[in-house]
Amino acid sequence: MWRLYADLLLAKKLIELHVSQQVVRVVSDMRATVDGAGLLAFSSLPDALLATLDLQEGRYDDAIEKARTAVGLSDRHASAVGVKLALSVAAMAQLRKGRTDLAVDALTRFHRRSAYYAYPDSIARAAYAELVLTARQDGPRAAADQLRARWSELATTSGCLVEDPTRAAWMIATARAAGDVPLAERARLAIEKLARNNPGVPAIEAAARYARAAWLGDPPAPEGPRVPRQRLTTSFAPDAGAADADQLERLDSLTQREIEVARHVTYGLTNQQIARELELSPHTVNYHLRNIFRKLAITSRVKIGPVIALLDRGERR
Repeated sequence: MWRLYADLLLAKKLIELHVSQQVVRVVSDMRATVDGAGLLAFSSLPDALLATLDLQEGRYDDAIEKARTAVGLSDRHASAVGVKLALSVAAMAQLRKGRTDLAVDALTRFHRRSAYYAYPDSIARAAYAELVLTARQDGPRAAADQLRARWSELATTSGCLVEDPTRAAWMIATARAAGDVPLAERARLAIEKLARNNPGVPAIEAAARYARAAWLGDPPAPEGPRVPRQRLTTSFAPDAGAADADQLERLDSLTQREIEVARHVTYGLTNQQIARELELSPHTVNYHLRNIFRKLAITSRVKIGPVIALLDRGERR
């Protein structure tokens, strides 16, 4: 049990830091421990954690399927372990796919389940999903009121705030659009503090950059062109906007590996760091980057961000 618990804490921390390859290895060890010791009550945890990783990396359909598997395993063994984690992931992934009704259903099931095994990141993820739904249905003022009222649920001192590096920026943009400058500043200060306390973590640094841009009224999409001020309420929302036909055609030309490399570029990683993270040679990373530049008709790494923003909004793959 102690080994399983230690692996759980390690996997969650690695997910917060966006270190995907190590997460897979730790979760594999967890699964072996569960199977070897017959800890059937905990059999849902590996799939729930891998669903979180899929959500983080934009594999929304995979996240939904793994979350469904996790919930099924918990129900089969009459256990509450991992259920709220899986349902919070399912809700956010359904939002990313534009399936509002299914997101609401996942959140309803989330709230019906026992709170005993509700991890803080699961509570924060569900709360954020409900914020997005409120912003869509009732506008930024209602979302800002909810953000202020539920601040303590949002795990703003943890890496959950940067599960999606644009999350803090969305909060700031929504608060600004509602005219609530103190709330926007509160969100900005939270991500700035997290960045100071975790120096050198690319995902957190990227989140801080996006948050600063949103605070200045110019939220990127991410690392992208200026967003009109009147679109602040949706610039960071999961279903924001639609790309033109040319962008979508170029996006469809990318291979899955090129998407992985491109995503790591938006985290601020160097080619050497990407090579280590994806277990590739630097030469192979350079090769993929050349193909990405050619297919997207760009010449700068910062231009990759808008394409990844499309993926993260669930408009493609």
